[in-house]
Amino acid sequence: MTIPAWAALVWPIVTAIVNALFRFRSPDAWWAWAERNPRLAGVVRLASATGFDGAKALAALKQIGEK
Repeated sequence: MTIPAWAALVWPIVTAIVNALFRFRSPDAWWAWAERNPRLAGVVRLASATGFDGAKALAALKQIGEK
């Protein structure tokens, strides 16, 4: 299976944008969020453990849902 050329170019750009959006958050802010949303925090942990960045994916879904 090969990766399409557009995906190889677009994915790093999307990842960099989402990283920039969440850079201002401290670890304490993330722990506070996890305490307020334990189920979503579990999903993020599971996704992270499998190599998928759950926080970034959830933020993207939230942004899509707002429009």
